[in-house]
Amino acid sequence: MWVEERENELFEKEKFEELGKVDDYIFQTLVFMGRASQQMSIGFTIADTLNEIPQSIKEEMRDLARRYHGLQEQIRNLSKEGG
Repeated sequence: MWVEERENELFEKEKFEELGKVDDYIFQTLVFMGRASQQMSIGFTIADTLNEIPQSIKEEMRDLARRYHGLQEQIRNLSKEGG
């Protein structure tokens, strides 16, 4: 019920309507994933400067970022292929 009451706010339907992308779920997916990627990047930048975080974890974080970007590219390709 909470989600239904806040659906427009959570999923930014009005913004996507303005862009003509209200039914383009691949586009919407990439928008939200892009925001998540930005937040992860900030976290990785901070972690990279800390001596308390072992190098092995930092390398795992970098690998996660590479895999995440690869996943985004796969989703972009779905859009190029027409779904």
